[in-house]
Amino acid sequence: MRLLFVSHIHPPGVDGGSKIIWKLRDYFQNNGHQTLSLATNLYSTDDFVRSNPKANKFTQNNLFLLPTYRLHRRLPKPVFKIASFIKFLVSCFKFRPDFIVAGPLPTTIIFYAILIKFLTRAKLIFIPCFHEKDSEFTSLFIIKALRQVDLLCTLTHHEVSVLTRNYHLKSNNCFVLGAGIDHSFLISKFTKPKKQNLLFLGNFAAHKQAELLIKSFAILLAKYPHLTLTLAGQKTLYYPKILATLKKLPLSIRQKIKIYPKRYSTSALAHFLSNCSFLVLPSIHESFGLVFIEALARGRAVIGADIGPVSELIAQTGGGLTFKPKSIPSLTKAISKLLSSPVLSQKMAQTGYQYIKDHYTWDKIGDRLCQKIAC
Repeated sequence: MRLLFVSHIHPPGVDGGSKIIWKLRDYFQNNGHQTLSLATNLYSTDDFVRSNPKANKFTQNNLFLLPTYRLHRRLPKPVFKIASFIKFLVSCFKFRPDFIVAGPLPTTIIFYAILIKFLTRAKLIFIPCFHEKDSEFTSLFIIKALRQVDLLCTLTHHEVSVLTRNYHLKSNNCFVLGAGIDHSFLISKFTKPKKQNLLFLGNFAAHKQAELLIKSFAILLAKYPHLTLTLAGQKTLYYPKILATLKKLPLSIRQKIKIYPKRYSTSALAHFLSNCSFLVLPSIHESFGLVFIEALARGRAVIGADIGPVSELIAQTGGGLTFKPKSIPSLTKAISKLLSSPVLSQKMAQTGYQYIKDHYTWDKIGDRLCQKIAC
């Protein structure tokens, strides 16, 4: 097969959605298929203000990184330079893809993918990573565009339900694909955490609700005085508000909180996870929650908000607890339950680990898609 892969940013500047695209590209390349790739030279998926200085217009391995510009400094969203896009289209016509694999929302990637589908007559496979509560995902233009897709690869059954029930997309066009982790990220043996340490791992965006965890942590210190909190992830435009929340805390509490605002390598993520008691991600918007399966792959239980995709994943894996979204008492209770019962936490971690190993590695995700489109 010949497959064209399209996403808004390329490694090393990836988020969960674009990571799925490039991991699938690697899978098909490694299994003897021909691939062509299209991305931009942007580095950040959160604020879209930095370009990658090392990215050229064209690099090896059939990868196009198109330069971008902004129409005006007050307009945050960049657009492709037309001449470079036309050069890519010429190469695309020569390549003649059988399939286009593109995503995620809510970027303009879906519109470029539909244009390429129209011009090449290739079948379009789209991975929306849908956030049902985010208005940017539910605009009329986005929903109409999704109706032009040949196969919608969702991350959960909940996502299928939302798309078919609320937006009347055809269920036979949906396929639950999921996301994965590398085999090398799986631990070889379980280890007990050396100290009680909560871990937040994710970009510092408003919907990730880092402040909720900070406030819950301050309450928990009365019962668990040796407890610490680690906050790790990429900065966003919302990051100063999180710092403002920290500055309001007494010094005795602030000293027990470590914050690491940057993008981390795979080895650094493994280090953070190996040195925590369990992962806590209070996010109110998630299409899947890749960090949850990363934590389980490293033998750590998880706590997430009771929202559709997260609840489905945690129930499916048996790897953790959920709490009422935006509720400090509910979050505090869930954290306290695992802190007071290391045996329960370890049991959940082991159950979740086995499920991830059996179902959520990238080779299994790739096999799933390959079998679907080969039918």
